[in-house]
Amino acid sequence: MLGFSEGASCQLKKDCDRDHWSCDFSAVDAFPLAMSYVPMQKFKNLYDTEKALCRGTLFEDLDLPFKGERGGGLK
Repeated sequence: MLGFSEGASCQLKKDCDRDHWSCDFSAVDAFPLAMSYVPMQKFKNLYDTEKALCRGTLFEDLDLPFKGERGGGLK
């Protein structure tokens, strides 16, 4: 079953709506480790030092607005 432990199971609660899941994480130590791929950031479209400190990022391309809405505010 996709490398997951047989001891960890998730089942939909029958008496709840479909947004709530009941999961048993008692065997979480048996789950496989995650792997990630992170491409190297290209040094282009850089903020100057003062603006980078104010915005929290050196990269203008990574400076995305925070909408504070469910789903990232995307329509």
